[in-house]
Amino acid sequence: MIRRDAAARASRYLPYGVVGWAFILTQAIIVIWLMAAGASFVGSVVLVLMLLLVFLVVGRIVAETGLLYVLLPVPLNRPWVMAASDLPATLSMRTSVKSFFLTTMFYGMFTHDLRQSAAVFVPHALRVTDVASYPNERRWQRTLPLIFALLLSLAVAYVVSGAAQLYIHYTFNFTLDANPLSPIGAWGSLGMPRYLDLDSTLKYIPPGTGPDASRGGITHFVFGAAVTTVLSILRLRFAEWPLHPVGFIMAYSWGLRQMWFSIFLGWLLKVLVVRLGGSYLLRQSRSWFLGMIIGDAAVIAFWLAVSLVRLSMGLEYHAIRFLPT
Repeated sequence: MIRRDAAARASRYLPYGVVGWAFILTQAIIVIWLMAAGASFVGSVVLVLMLLLVFLVVGRIVAETGLLYVLLPVPLNRPWVMAASDLPATLSMRTSVKSFFLTTMFYGMFTHDLRQSAAVFVPHALRVTDVASYPNERRWQRTLPLIFALLLSLAVAYVVSGAAQLYIHYTFNFTLDANPLSPIGAWGSLGMPRYLDLDSTLKYIPPGTGPDASRGGITHFVFGAAVTTVLSILRLRFAEWPLHPVGFIMAYSWGLRQMWFSIFLGWLLKVLVVRLGGSYLLRQSRSWFLGMIIGDAAVIAFWLAVSLVRLSMGLEYHAIRFLPT
């Protein structure tokens, strides 16, 4: 960010200095916005750091495992709950009520359900493109069309999804599932604001300590960090070490409970391919497995279109499910 030589600034997409200063600027804008909304400076900084930590961890999980579905709920208000309930009385501390409320609101919007995250999957897409299209390219000008395509797709998705949400919520009273739900999007419009934002904030107001405060939280945090660190070191030190730290982190997550058998089948197929054909057969089979994934997505898209056509014709609607829900 501060060196002037070309080698230090070289990057496939943007000069590293531009990226670094843009990162600092955007984080500062978020802190300023939070303070304008009523949060304290410390509360705003802690919230931003927690968001970055969560996205970093999820990004590492995706990079290590290739999972497209990482549901790892992380309460962003946990540091304040632990600081108010788990520390000795002489060391306990609190943030302002507005800071806590905004923290729980960001938790409900960004980290309560991390099934898909642009902060994670955009860099992942760039890395996949690096390997596939720009293995030896160092000029960031050549990648501008890709960056433009990504930005355009995000903008189109934002406009289309936003318009669709407004149209659906103001047009229909309930869903067309086998078990109709009303209001549509009840969790986002009613459940999340009530249980995560309002109730959590009310319980945090002194003498409360928070919605899920329990003694031993800091001890649990230290133990989890220690186990993850030890597993990471052993995995880096010994090639045949069988336990991945991601398994410990996600063992009790709801998403992994939905996918464990699929992951087991993928692992079993990989072991059989490596044992029968070695690394060569593994590399050659990647295209086949990628084709299965794309084919599955194409089938889902086709039957989704069929269901929409049937609905427009007044016929019975059948929900099409792709990712675990």
